[in-house]
Amino acid sequence: NRFFPNSEKAKTPQEDLIEWVQTHISDFKLIQHKNSVDGEGKWTVYDMIAQFNQAYNFLKEELEKGFNGTTVTVTHFAPLFDFSKLNVPENDQPKNSYWANHIPELVELSDFWICGHTHTPKTVTQGKCQVVCNPRGYNSLANIPENANFIHQKIIEV
Repeated sequence: NRFFPNSEKAKTPQEDLIEWVQTHISDFKLIQHKNSVDGEGKWTVYDMIAQFNQAYNFLKEELEKGFNGTTVTVTHFAPLFDFSKLNVPENDQPKNSYWANHIPELVELSDFWICGHTHTPKTVTQGKCQVVCNPRGYNSLANIPENANFIHQKIIEV
């Protein structure tokens, strides 16, 4: 078996949403980044885009090598828009580009893809790949309760 854990971030948000994401998503107020494009140490949407591109290129190169066994990819962001609709109200669907990526061309190169960021458990099949999200949620340090839908006994046989 081979595993590709990756801290892959969101794909480029729609151009008209970049300012909204930068000002409304707490990550961009809280995360410091020593090599940020703003030069002030604040993590920006443009930093996120650069990190996504780096992660995407790495995963594409590695997954395309092929492998005679099971491939498991693990990312923070969900790899399909099927997952983003769990967080975003129906009338706000354009903001999907922050909540999930849509990279089915990579998903189909993996046997399992385990992801987070959606805060709601869901499993989807894309081609031969089973995409699994079973987020526990926040812990007591954040003063937010655990996700009531978290499946404690979830097991994936690889």
